[in-house]
Amino acid sequence: IILIAVIGILLVLGIAVFFAYNNIANYNPETATLSIKAGDVEIDRNSQGWFPATNGMKLIASDKLKTGKAASAIITFYESITAEVDENSEVSVKVLGEKYSALKLEGGSVWSKFTKLSGVESYEIQTPNAVAAVRGTEFGVDYKDGETWVANAEGEVVMESDGDVKLVEKGKRMK
Repeated sequence: IILIAVIGILLVLGIAVFFAYNNIANYNPETATLSIKAGDVEIDRNSQGWFPATNGMKLIASDKLKTGKAASAIITFYESITAEVDENSEVSVKVLGEKYSALKLEGGSVWSKFTKLSGVESYEIQTPNAVAAVRGTEFGVDYKDGETWVANAEGEVVMESDGDVKLVEKGKRMK
């Protein structure tokens, strides 16, 4: 009976080690997770052309994401940053780092919430003519018709455009 108990314990430990190793081996901190809220969402990976995105897929640096009419998606970075991409928007994942992550908004709107839960220290959204950078906040960025607007719901948002750095106060919106 003791021998059977020892074999049982070793078997359970072996299975636990296998699953733990498998989870560690498949963990890639240089990815973000995509959640599709509604509509048609497409991905362009490595400039290979657009293909339909799937809910829960992993995004990597350089991936481009495009939402169609009445479509939206959420990109989650390191469980501490969420970026909600609104309809008719296009973004690129520029940087996925443990301390710093960045998106580039080519057109449309992104609303982000940023907390420092997992050690990410800063996050930014770039547009063709501005950069919005944050440290622990919730904010939105719109880029339409050649203009960038940044709105701040809470925390601290710094916007840089044409060498001019501005602090977007809580509850304010500016271009």
